[in-house]
Amino acid sequence: MAVVALDGSLAEAFVSALAGAPARRFELQLPDGPILIEAVASDDVFGDGLAEKIANAAGMIVVTQHGDAASMEELRRLFARLPQDVFLPTGHALPREPGRMEFKISCGNCGQKLWVADAHEGRPGRCPGCKQTFMIPSQPRHLAAVLQLSADTPVRILTRGDTASAVALVNELVERLAARDEAAHARQ
Repeated sequence: MAVVALDGSLAEAFVSALAGAPARRFELQLPDGPILIEAVASDDVFGDGLAEKIANAAGMIVVTQHGDAASMEELRRLFARLPQDVFLPTGHALPREPGRMEFKISCGNCGQKLWVADAHEGRPGRCPGCKQTFMIPSQPRHLAAVLQLSADTPVRILTRGDTASAVALVNELVERLAARDEAAHARQ
């Protein structure tokens, strides 16, 4: 399973949460057997190593910290570099520091970066720059909408260092992988 992030330290932090210690690679023991989890180095994200790492992975976890326009554009560029002939179960991890309850987005009208609070989800917000009003989204819904993710793509907020929530996301992807393999086998 490849863990990809625009900031390599985010990918390493996710793998380290699974390992319980600093790590770039970790073999996670699951009920159906072990799975190798590997952080893709940030220089591989836009270098030649990405396609090879992804082609050899069973699934992919994309770690994204911010939902602003610049970050979303970088993610679109990353997805454009992925091998088109390889379908991987993909999940998105949104890491937060313990106690952090807000995230960054961009105003859809003027592009100004805004910090919005989870507690304000569904309420009207107002850009201080252009005064445009908007509905404050949840971070997972915002990411899914901007990246046009399918409804079954897991997008989870994870507290940094929380092993249980990181393992739960990996398990979701392993289950999706098993379902995909079963469907392929049934078609044969």
